[in-house]
Amino acid sequence: MRITLFVFLACLSACAATSGSVLQTEPRPDLPVERKAIAAKDPLINGVWRSRGYGWILGVEDGAIRQYEAGGFGCYARPEGAEGQTAMLSLPFSQYRLSTNGETAMFMYGPDTTGPIFERLPALPDACAQPAKASVETSFEIFLSMFDEHYAHFGDRGAYWPKLAHEAQVIFNANPTEKGFIEAADYLLKVLQDSHTRLIAFTQEGRQRIQYGLGETLPRIRKENGETAWLIGLIEQLTGEILDPGARHVGEDRILWGTIGGEIGYLQIFQMGGFAGLEIDDPDWAASELRILDQELDEAFAAFANAKAVILDLSNNRGGYDEIARRLAARFSDAPFHAYNLSADGDGLEPLAKKIEPEPDHRFTGPVYLLTSDVTVSGGEIATLSLRQLPNVTQVGQPTRGAFSTPLAKILPNGWIVELANETFSAPDGEVFAGRGIPPQKHLDVFSEADPVGSHGEAIRAIVALIRETDD
Repeated sequence: MRITLFVFLACLSACAATSGSVLQTEPRPDLPVERKAIAAKDPLINGVWRSRGYGWILGVEDGAIRQYEAGGFGCYARPEGAEGQTAMLSLPFSQYRLSTNGETAMFMYGPDTTGPIFERLPALPDACAQPAKASVETSFEIFLSMFDEHYAHFGDRGAYWPKLAHEAQVIFNANPTEKGFIEAADYLLKVLQDSHTRLIAFTQEGRQRIQYGLGETLPRIRKENGETAWLIGLIEQLTGEILDPGARHVGEDRILWGTIGGEIGYLQIFQMGGFAGLEIDDPDWAASELRILDQELDEAFAAFANAKAVILDLSNNRGGYDEIARRLAARFSDAPFHAYNLSADGDGLEPLAKKIEPEPDHRFTGPVYLLTSDVTVSGGEIATLSLRQLPNVTQVGQPTRGAFSTPLAKILPNGWIVELANETFSAPDGEVFAGRGIPPQKHLDVFSEADPVGSHGEAIRAIVALIRETDD
C-alpha cells in the first residue's frame, strides 16, 4: 500500500455568523445566481471596486486585477512577490456575479465558492497611487490596525484587544526593528492561540512562520515521534487489524474506506481536498477535486448500502475546501437541511443560512458515528458542524480544534504576510464554537499521550461495540 506525506491545505471556506438576525439564503440580494469567468475583455467589470469588510480595493482592467490593501491606515498597492507564498495567496479571483445596476459585484476564487461583496468606486483613491512606506515602524502600525479592523475572535479567545495591542506595542517600542516586530507578533499570536492566524516574515535569517493554536495532539506528536511515523502507524493499524480485507486507500491517500465485520461501514477523510494531486492555483483544481471525491464516495457508499451503521472518521482531518465538506455531509441526509450560518463583520449583509441538498444517488441515512479530535480543524469542522444538524449522526471522540474562519490574507508594506480569522461560523441556533471547538456527544480518548496510535484503534473498537449493543 502506497503511503505518502499529506500536504494539508488551508481552509478555503467563506464563513461566519451571528445570532439574533434575519438570515438570508443564497443568492445574495441583487446578485444573480449566474456567475461568469473574469475574461480578458470584459467591460462589465472594468473599473475600481472596494470590498465590504475585507479591506481590499481592486483595479480591474480587461481581466487583469491589481489589488490594494485599504483601511484606517490608508491604502497601498500590494507589494509584489508574496503571491503563492500561502494557499490563500495562490488563489486569484476568477469568477464574479454582477448586480443588475452594475454597481455591486461579488468576486470569487472558484465556481463553487462565495466571496466578498464589492462596490464600484468612481476612481482609484489618490492614496492608493502613492508608494507605501516599507519601514518596519509603518508595517508594524498597519499590522496592529489590520487586527483591530478585521480579527473577529478576541472575545472567543479570551483576549481584550486594547490591552493586547498596548502590550504588543510596548514590546515593539523597546526594539523597533524586524526582530522587535517578530517578538511583538509572537506575543500577540501566542495569546490568541488561533491556528488560522499567523505572520510570515522574510528576514536575513530566511522565511519565519509564527503560528499557535495547533491543539495538544499535533505539537506533542511532532516533538516526540514525528508525524509521518504516527500517520503510517494509524493507517497500518486500520488496514491490518480493524478493517476487513480489501480496504481502499485512494484519492492521493487522503481517503480511506472499508468495512468492519462485513456489517459496519468505515470512512476516513484526512483532508478536504488534495485528491487530484493538482496545485491549488491550477485552473482545473476545484473541478478535479470534486469529480474524484464523487467517484470515490459513490463506490464507498455503494458498499455501505446494507450496513448497520457507518463510522465517519474525521479525527485526523486537517481542513481544506469547504464545498467538499458540504458534499460529504450531503451523503448522510435524505432531505435538505440548514447546516450553519455565515457572515463577515463589516460587509453590511445579514448572516447567510447555508443549506445542503442531499446527494441524489449514493447516500447513507442510517446511524452515523462521527469521530473527532483536536486535530479536526477548519473544513473538518465545517463538516462536523453540518453533520451535527442531522438526527442520525452522533459525534463521538474529543472536541474539535475551534478554528473555522477562512484566513484573510493581507500583505504588509515590507512584504511580510498576515493571515487572520475575520469570519465566524455558528450553528443554526446561533451557537459559536470558535476557540473552544465542537464538543462530542459521547467522549472517547482518541489520541492518548501514552499510545497515540493504539488509542485510535481502541476508539474505533468502542464505537463498533456501541453499534452492536444498540443494534441488539
